[in-house]
Amino acid sequence: MFKYHTTANGETMLICEMEDDHLMNTIKMVSKRFLEYKKHQTETSGQSEYERHLYNRSSVSPKDLADKTKEIADLLAPYILEGVLRGYQLYPLVQETFGRKEAVPKVNNYSRITTGTVSLSTLEEMLDEDEEWED
Repeated sequence: MFKYHTTANGETMLICEMEDDHLMNTIKMVSKRFLEYKKHQTETSGQSEYERHLYNRSSVSPKDLADKTKEIADLLAPYILEGVLRGYQLYPLVQETFGRKEAVPKVNNYSRITTGTVSLSTLEEMLDEDEEWED
C-alpha cells in the first residue's frame, strides 16, 4: 500500500492513491495473466521436448513456476492489502490465483520454532543443517 505503482503511461503513484477501479483492475489483470501463464505451462508439461520445439511452445521447470508464483505473490501483496483495507472481497480471486484455500502442510521448521513445539536440542540440530533460512 505504501509501495509505488507505475501506470502504463509512466505515471507513478502510491498504491494507496490509486482509484478504486484502477486498483481492482490491476489486481485482476495480474491474477489473470498469471493464471494464463500457469495454464499454459501445465498444458505443455505433457508434451515431449520435440513437440514443444516443433510448435514453438516454451516449457518451465516446476522450480521456475514456483519462483514465478512467489514473485507474483510479492508483487500483488501491497495491492491486495490495499484492496482489503477498502473492503474488497478478494478471497475468491486470490484463492484461484494461488490455487489453495487452506493452510499448507508443514513446509519447514519455522512454525515448530515459533510455537515452542520444538526442543532446544532439536533446534540446535536444525540450525546445524545446511538449510537456507529466509526472513
